[in-house]
Amino acid sequence: MRRTLIGAFIALSLLAPAAATASSDKNESPFIFSQSALAPAPSRGWVVLLPGEREFGFSEIEPHYQKIARLLSAHGFDTLIVPYQQAYDENLDGDPDDHGERIAAVALRAVTWMRQAHGVAEDAPGSVVAWAEGAQGLWALATTGSKYPLANLVAAVAFYPTVDEAVPFNSRVAVLVQVGAEDEVGKALGRYLAARAPGGVEPELVVHDGAHRGFDVERFAEPKTIHSVPLIGPSTTLAYNGAAANAGEQMMLSFLMARLEAPE
Repeated sequence: MRRTLIGAFIALSLLAPAAATASSDKNESPFIFSQSALAPAPSRGWVVLLPGEREFGFSEIEPHYQKIARLLSAHGFDTLIVPYQQAYDENLDGDPDDHGERIAAVALRAVTWMRQAHGVAEDAPGSVVAWAEGAQGLWALATTGSKYPLANLVAAVAFYPTVDEAVPFNSRVAVLVQVGAEDEVGKALGRYLAARAPGGVEPELVVHDGAHRGFDVERFAEPKTIHSVPLIGPSTTLAYNGAAANAGEQMMLSFLMARLEAPE
């Protein structure tokens, strides 16, 4: 595990991105697909975006997830936003007791839909980017021996993920984890990643200096304090940090582009 302190602004040079739009197929799919902005050139691969919940839920900060989808599209990725809270269907996804497995089941269905509805090749490499609670689905998809194996998943990125310390971290793919140094759950996250199961791929941990939870979300330009139990529970500060946000996005891009190289 490697700790990196980020305190400087890293500028991003963006290509003109195509907007990510909801599918309008006859089934009115809840999933939001955006083709690589470099089409008709082959894409680097696909990226599934798993939102968080509550303050980080898709319905709460949809512009943030659309922004990340445009950024990835501009750099040659097909993107798929999976608003799993709205999309979950017990008849289609089953009723797993584990919340992460429920998210994973929806994500697996979304990728199947993407391949069928938009012609994404079965053998195209892919990745997952998750925020907060959405990372529970990422862990379920990426773990060795997953009940929800996502074919050709090669890499993942997690922003301030929630974890269950009772279940050892065990990933079969390379994972970049990003968290703010001032995030109140940072210590638990560090313990979780350090105590990974034998044989799993070692994650890369980046700690952004001076940053809180939600450091990449512009909606929190005015900091917000939340409690696990209203008024009396442990508190967490949500606060946007422009330098950390830009650095985090650049690191995400570099990490994914190094593992999903552009086709020749």
